[in-house]
Amino acid sequence: MKREGRKTHRELNPESVKLVKRRRRRNWRTKRQKSYRQISGILSEDYGVFNERGNAFNPKSIMVMVNQ
Repeated sequence: MKREGRKTHRELNPESVKLVKRRRRRNWRTKRQKSYRQISGILSEDYGVFNERGNAFNPKSIMVMVNQ
């Protein structure tokens, strides 16, 4: 368990992490998954979820959320 330092995305906003993981899943019909950049666009445009500065999430941040 984490003790010090910056809080993780899961600690700050668990709902956005859940959305990211759901969007990253493989499509059962096409067998493809969405890119991190596409997920970032979907979160900002469709769900209105932004980072702490009010910008769309960076694709690297999406990658970190998926791995949490």
